[in-house]
Amino acid sequence: MFYMEVTVTPDELARLFHDTYERLAPRHGYETREDSAVPWEAVPEENRALMVATAAEVLAEFQRRGLLTKIDPSNA
Repeated sequence: MFYMEVTVTPDELARLFHDTYERLAPRHGYETREDSAVPWEAVPEENRALMVATAAEVLAEFQRRGLLTKIDPSNA
């Protein structure tokens, strides 16, 4: 298993996931919906809030498993 120390907020993780997913989707034969295939800033607020909440829970689970030592709560 690979461990590294990182500092990331839930918002940063959600944005990175979104941007990476949109970039990789076509390479995997997947075409995303037109309303979600937009830059992070243009993602509807409701969708962004869901992705940030999901990222916060993923980070909390990583912490619970001992994969992270702390979470930046500034944007949780």
